[in-house]
Amino acid sequence: MWTLLKWFLIGWILLLILSDIELSTSIYRYQDNKVDISFPRWESKHPWATFSWHAGETQFHWYGLAGKPATDPL
Repeated sequence: MWTLLKWFLIGWILLLILSDIELSTSIYRYQDNKVDISFPRWESKHPWATFSWHAGETQFHWYGLAGKPATDPL
């Protein structure tokens, strides 16, 4: 049991180290608090997965190994 917990924590820490994390906070306005996580860090334009939290709203997207689709500029 403890071995499983140990490896889960090690995997979670490695996932966070390999992710690009952006954090915005404010003690005055709840709406200014924001967390954006993109995985992996080296694929910043086409991440495999993204997680966003903004003022109580949570979004998670898994794009797969192909990465996030590029938007066409108009």
